[in-house]
Amino acid sequence: MNSVIVNGISLSAITFGTGGNVDGDTLFKLLDKYYSLGGRTIDTARMYTQLGESSEAVIGRWLKSRGVRDSIILVTKGGFPRERATPDCIKQDMEQSLDALGFEPNLYLFHRDTPSIPAGEFAELANDFINQGCTKAYGVSNWDNHRIDELTQYAKDNYIAPPCVSQIQWSLAQSDCTRMGDDSLICMNEKRLADYSAKGMPVMAFSPQAKGFFSKYAAGAPYSQKVIDRFLSDENLTRAQRVKELSQQMGVSAAAITLAYITSSLPQAVAVVGCLIEEHIEDSLTACSVSLTKEQCRWLYEG
Repeated sequence: MNSVIVNGISLSAITFGTGGNVDGDTLFKLLDKYYSLGGRTIDTARMYTQLGESSEAVIGRWLKSRGVRDSIILVTKGGFPRERATPDCIKQDMEQSLDALGFEPNLYLFHRDTPSIPAGEFAELANDFINQGCTKAYGVSNWDNHRIDELTQYAKDNYIAPPCVSQIQWSLAQSDCTRMGDDSLICMNEKRLADYSAKGMPVMAFSPQAKGFFSKYAAGAPYSQKVIDRFLSDENLTRAQRVKELSQQMGVSAAAITLAYITSSLPQAVAVVGCLIEEHIEDSLTACSVSLTKEQCRWLYEG
């Protein structure tokens, strides 16, 4: 599988996200399918659950039972919700994550930001985690670009490790946090994308398929209320028609086109997919063989 190298860590271009609320046995089957198709990166978080059980605990059992820890890149997050995005709470989350997983994550992300706390406090915390062997590297999730700059500058000034990746809500669909029902989310926009591109910072895109918006359009399937609330607009319907046209021209699925849009828009972009059935994993991973030109990406976005 194609990969993105982040601070020496090889992230699968299509990373498996475990935020979906399925039972542990189903998650085992999904992880088995992902691994069998060449996927090697799992993204989870302290707050994710599988029908009430910690996702980290299920993943830890899967890693042990399959004996594949050395071949998997493990990403987890702490500091959610925003009220818990503090160094003290994140320390607690790290301890609980290590206990639940039974392994140190390769990459640790601060799940939310508290802008009133100096970025340097988070940088020092991350440096402690790395020095203590809790993780190899760190990044952020749902941090705005100027705060990432503050974090990076502090690390540079104090000769400690900087953040190496940013996780953000990003898909071909036009969206903003006001439609997501969570004002602590950060959604990609043109300004942020240009900034990431200029700095060369790797990005992990969550909800890269906009909850199936484009696939459902291509299949003529109805939208759920959540999809309608978050993504339904004239602009997105127009983009969905372009996705359908390009998928037909290239002979690949709409899912492959929308994921390839992410991985082709930045040199170091990873799409985190939260598939709940095995067939969707197979469909999503076909994007690994699809590469879009800058012109095609631009056409999908703006026509």
